[in-house]
Amino acid sequence: MPPRSPLKGDRNQRVTVPLPPSLNELESTAKNAFGPGYRFKMYHRGETVLENQQQFRNVGDQDLVIIRKETPDTGGDPTMRNMRTTHQTAFVKHPLEPRRPPQTPPARPDVKAPAFQGRSCYAGDYVEHPMDSPGRTPRTVAAWEPNSIPMNSRSTYTENFPWHALQPKTPSLRPERGASHTVSAPPFHGQTSYKIDYVKHDAKKRPSSAAGPRKKDMREDPNANVPFNGTTTYTTDYKKHLMDKQQKRAGPWKQEPGPSPPFQGNSEYKNQYIKKEKPRGPLVHLEPEDKQRRSS
Repeated sequence: MPPRSPLKGDRNQRVTVPLPPSLNELESTAKNAFGPGYRFKMYHRGETVLENQQQFRNVGDQDLVIIRKETPDTGGDPTMRNMRTTHQTAFVKHPLEPRRPPQTPPARPDVKAPAFQGRSCYAGDYVEHPMDSPGRTPRTVAAWEPNSIPMNSRSTYTENFPWHALQPKTPSLRPERGASHTVSAPPFHGQTSYKIDYVKHDAKKRPSSAAGPRKKDMREDPNANVPFNGTTTYTTDYKKHLMDKQQKRAGPWKQEPGPSPPFQGNSEYKNQYIKKEKPRGPLVHLEPEDKQRRSS
């Protein structure tokens, strides 16, 4: 039932949150902010109570929702906790009727139960037929018994791979250890492709660096006494500039009084990745009911 006059909220306790997509999430947000464990009602702009999703669709950006706790004055009990979940609210539990045991007729002693004649699907679909051979008399198959007849059969392995007798080993002709003379093996004169392709040359002796260049070498090389004047890429690209003594003593941060100007440089990151402002989503304001203004 809507109130006679619009409800007034306490602006000092206002909480601004993003507009949730459902009424249950809005109720959960209000419960965490103002009244955990208590029952309350939410009024859109202080006039329309929000009870279903259809009414919640009318809530827009920058709208105000007044939270009113249920008290004895408003028709509720403040000590009553709403412990029901969404599942319990949507799916009401109904009591189950007790199951009655089946009634069996009393047994008669003079009537006997019929014999079980049940057959399976396998026995009905696959009927076993006896095996009959035309022109053949049935005979009993005797079990195999060992006898003394030798086995003369030959296998394919025996015919293809005949067995050869091993020849006896001959004693080695090594000289005895106690002999006075020894015979040395001839040297190995083999050549490899590596030795043929890569011929080893004798290395020339280099003069030591401590002795310095010889006079003969200095006469042959006219640039021997020229000093080393090598330059690096760093020296060529980054040239060092001389600083004034007064500027060096005072430091670059004390040249001019006042704050330093802002950095006006631009980077490749700023040119390639332009910052865009994210559009703001809809917001909703939650306020508890102002009891003083209600009593007045």
